[in-house]
Amino acid sequence: MELRQLKYFVTVAEELHFGRAAKKLFISQPPLSLQIQNLEKELGVELLQRTQRRVALTPEGRAFYQRAKTILASAQIAVEEVQRISRGERDVIRVGYMSSVMLGEFAPMLRQYHEQYPGVEILMQQMASDRQYESLVDGNIDAAFVDLSVGEMHDHFRRHQFDGCRVLHERLYLAVPKGHSLARKRRLSLADVASQEFIVFPRRSFPSFYDTVISLCRNSGFSPVIRGEAGQMPELLAYVAAGIGIGIAPDCARHSWGRFVDFIPLAEEAYVDIWLITQANAARSVRNLRQLAERWVTGRGMEFLSLRNILDRAG
Repeated sequence: MELRQLKYFVTVAEELHFGRAAKKLFISQPPLSLQIQNLEKELGVELLQRTQRRVALTPEGRAFYQRAKTILASAQIAVEEVQRISRGERDVIRVGYMSSVMLGEFAPMLRQYHEQYPGVEILMQQMASDRQYESLVDGNIDAAFVDLSVGEMHDHFRRHQFDGCRVLHERLYLAVPKGHSLARKRRLSLADVASQEFIVFPRRSFPSFYDTVISLCRNSGFSPVIRGEAGQMPELLAYVAAGIGIGIAPDCARHSWGRFVDFIPLAEEAYVDIWLITQANAARSVRNLRQLAERWVTGRGMEFLSLRNILDRAG
């Protein structure tokens, strides 16, 4: 099996048309068809269903398409890496993160990485979890700090051969404007604030966080009245500080927003989890970050949860 065959197959799978695929690959159609046939013969399966009117992926073809894309992306990363080395250029690792509030928690780990690997340039890009996931699949970032439900996403993680670990397990607090009447309480149940208006995250950006908040409210006997949505944690806390609504925020937010917002412990125990995920077959610099994160987690006394172990147990 050759990388050229994988490239040909991926192009046909995306175009679902041999003529368009051949034009995109700058070859004629007959040798393209022959290479796909040779690939199918070598694999012993039919990857494409062909008729005079249409081309469609078989179930085997759909599965192989995802694997082939990952292999081609890894090969391209390897090429770019050795070319950078030959030119004497620094390696670059592109890291996605959701919120500046939570990024502060990872700064010590990133500093440790920089000290151990000073030749690697770290580029950080702020984006929502769903954007990070898509960018990681497409190869536009190398590592992602995401709020994604492993249970809900395990088929996607397995298909794209992701690896990683949980890096944050933060207790959730009720966030109210400074001086709010509720701030006098030492502890509150969510049932006590059922009549309040909430500021929340959109589910597409923070799916696990959103589901946790909605589930907590419903378990307390009410559906929250949503006053507005915030794209990032600082934005949510700014709404709260302005008195527009109340919110749920992680423990790490108290350090930077304690002057403007009161954080009240919830009677209900609730946490938010953030995961560092990467491609399993990522470049060495990315694997080094993943390994450092694993040591960092255990060094903080937090229970270590490996994404790969969870996926393997799920079958």
